[in-house]
Amino acid sequence: AVLDVLIMAVVAFTAPDLRLGAPRRDRFTSLNVLIGLVIVAPLLVTFALGVNRDFPFSGDHYFHVGQAYRIAFWWLSPPGSAVVRVPTFDDVRMLMKHAVSAALLARVALLAILIVVTMMVYRRHRLWALVIATAAAVAWGLCEQTIFVRYPAGGYMLAMPFLGPAFLVGNVELAGRLANVLAPVLWLFALRPWLIGRWPDLCVLAFGVLLFWHQDVIYYFDSVYVEPWAIVFCLLAIELLIDRGAHGAPVACLLIGAAALVKEPLIFALPFVWLAGAPWRLAARAFWRLCGCGLAAGAPFLLYYVARNNVAADGVEATRGFHFGLPDGPLAPYLQEFAQRLMASFTTGSATLYAVALVLLLAMLVRFASRRWQIVCLSMTGVLLVTFFIVERDSLSWLGYFRFLLPSLPFLAAGLLAFGYAMGAKGALAAAALALVLQAPSAAGAIVRAAAPVTDLNFIENYDAAIFFPMKSLIAEARVKGLLAPGTTVLANAPDTSMRAIPGIPVSYAAPGEAVCVCGPERPAVMGLYIRYGNLAARFAAPGTNPGRFGLPVDREPLWRQTTAGRDACVAAMRRSCGTVLERVEGGELVAVLGTAR
Repeated sequence: AVLDVLIMAVVAFTAPDLRLGAPRRDRFTSLNVLIGLVIVAPLLVTFALGVNRDFPFSGDHYFHVGQAYRIAFWWLSPPGSAVVRVPTFDDVRMLMKHAVSAALLARVALLAILIVVTMMVYRRHRLWALVIATAAAVAWGLCEQTIFVRYPAGGYMLAMPFLGPAFLVGNVELAGRLANVLAPVLWLFALRPWLIGRWPDLCVLAFGVLLFWHQDVIYYFDSVYVEPWAIVFCLLAIELLIDRGAHGAPVACLLIGAAALVKEPLIFALPFVWLAGAPWRLAARAFWRLCGCGLAAGAPFLLYYVARNNVAADGVEATRGFHFGLPDGPLAPYLQEFAQRLMASFTTGSATLYAVALVLLLAMLVRFASRRWQIVCLSMTGVLLVTFFIVERDSLSWLGYFRFLLPSLPFLAAGLLAFGYAMGAKGALAAAALALVLQAPSAAGAIVRAAAPVTDLNFIENYDAAIFFPMKSLIAEARVKGLLAPGTTVLANAPDTSMRAIPGIPVSYAAPGEAVCVCGPERPAVMGLYIRYGNLAARFAAPGTNPGRFGLPVDREPLWRQTTAGRDACVAAMRRSCGTVLERVEGGELVAVLGTAR
């Protein structure tokens, strides 16, 4: 609380006013619409093709969906009320039944009131606004508990508007996906025009295509992971520095602070973005404004970090320390793994385009002299973010994991954006044409994945994630054929320990390893699920091909093989005991079978 008061006071006096919006805005034309749609088209197409896709098990998907609902439940509950650590979906239903009355007494209502009151007082007396805001924040904080701190809450709060609709349509993953898919759309058509004064234009086309036509970027922006909004805040900060130079640094700092409240590693970008303001060249007033903005950007993350490392509640996964260390033993296996991951993520054209972007990053240091220092700072940020996951010992098993590389990509690609600014319309158009040609195979690959059977996405992230099963489509087929009575819950085997009941999918699971192969009065519908090895794990499909630390999880993979070994016997038992058996073959392999008593 003392730190909170001190920081707010320092910020208020060093940077009492800051103009966020751009002083001018380009005229909006149909060309802007076309350019924006070109950038986001592959993402929108893949989302539309997979809008009702099956849930991805393993990885952090289940956690992120649950965390979004938990945090929303907290905000919609009265201030000071007991924390429901794991609210059930029945809790959410009860809250939604009394949504209007609950909203009036909720924490979110109190937050809105405090913001409005502070703004009204600020117009008349800034000091009293500071006193009121500080006193309210401290008093409220002393009445609450902190437990939802594994990740910062920024990304989950951005998904809150979509949680209700997603819950009502029975697709709980949809809320996070919608928030993420809309992130680049809002970047181009709302945030960029407001903060930078530019609608989607030729300057940003090549830069946008490089990022949003990449197959793995598309995958993560069409997921419930929290990175997408952090990336969008970084895109705005990067362009502010390219567009305005040192004058854009104060607002850029605030954007990086916002990014760090979505995904923690981006806090490492803040010192470099602050340095991009060239503080040693500034007059006193501008210097203190930059310092105040840097402090305002970093303070919320600092408070979050302190809270995360001081939570005492049992069973709360909070502390996630940094453990520096290089690989033990020879480096060759790590280098080989890193190369294999990159080859899985980058097509030849995509890799070529990123190489061009890196060359342009160096070329712009010479050609774009007025932004030389800003480009240096952006380059150093990208290198630092890549290095962080290489020297972080707990991340060595995921070396080359694209999700870890994602935060660094906008910074390392900043040369392409600088080229668009420095070379004028003709140069920007040429760069965009090159980007479109080189990235087209990667975008096409993402679209093909979205249109393909869902198990084609198995192990697209890592050797243990994600794992898809065509449950929704099998159940939908059974309902169309009249094989499943309304309200029937299907009992399925659990071929992996990550299997959980998902609201909207009427499937419950037996114990891991238990075969579910016989229909009966108490089991009117049974399902067998089998893991298909694909993408990164494809080379381990044959038995006995899982060497080294970079391979399938040794604590779970035996269960996968055990389940697959019993597949033929289970299907035969279903055919004997069930009235109808529906099978789903994908990629030449039986991945799911549904038996019903009818």
